[in-house]
Amino acid sequence: TMIVSGRHIHPQAAIFVNGRRVSGTLRLGTNSRPEEGLRVHITLEKLPPEGMHLVQLMNPGGVFSNELIFLVAAKAPQKTTSPKDRTLRQVLEQSGWDRLIGTWVDAETKGQQVRTTFAWKVEDRVVEVVSRDPQRTSVALMAIDPRNGNIFHTGADSQGGAFLGNWKFVKGKEAVLRLGFSSPEGQQGVLVIRHRLRDDNTLVVTLELPQPVTITLVRAKAGKSKDGSSNSSP
Repeated sequence: TMIVSGRHIHPQAAIFVNGRRVSGTLRLGTNSRPEEGLRVHITLEKLPPEGMHLVQLMNPGGVFSNELIFLVAAKAPQKTTSPKDRTLRQVLEQSGWDRLIGTWVDAETKGQQVRTTFAWKVEDRVVEVVSRDPQRTSVALMAIDPRNGNIFHTGADSQGGAFLGNWKFVKGKEAVLRLGFSSPEGQQGVLVIRHRLRDDNTLVVTLELPQPVTITLVRAKAGKSKDGSSNSSP
């Protein structure tokens, strides 16, 4: 899979290698910097022979994109074992959970009950998570602990509660957040929250309580308010 930036790319664009159409899949995502255009994931069904090659995209009824050079080698580059060399963006992209970035609202009330935003606070390394419901607002940070490579999640809410936990991202399956929390009264406990992407724009969240609670969230569309500032709407 190659991940590149692109503009004006149709989801059904054809993939060409060395001027010939090849089988593969295309997935379009958003860049954290809008000026960089789309984040394009190009997956080839079959690799060409070893050596340098050119890949292009072509929209239906359109023209070819610029050429991108890529290399096919006999051996994969040696992977580093140091957690310091991994960024949070790399972990999310490799697991397919980079799609989590964005604003999500409950499908039933379009955000009046639940609204959660995952946004880059420090590019590639720290994600800020802001959640709102009628009772409270919570703010948390998600990042990699360089000592062990774990993805931690820590924050507090508007009522005085605090929480600390870890994420586990499973490719093609789910993202699990296990949180230890302290209430404003000092009571402590553990909560497991499971996230499953039904598709790029639908996120199913399950809180593992004695009676499990499942919430379906949909991605809010980014837009502009009357004063020109950015906002999100379902």
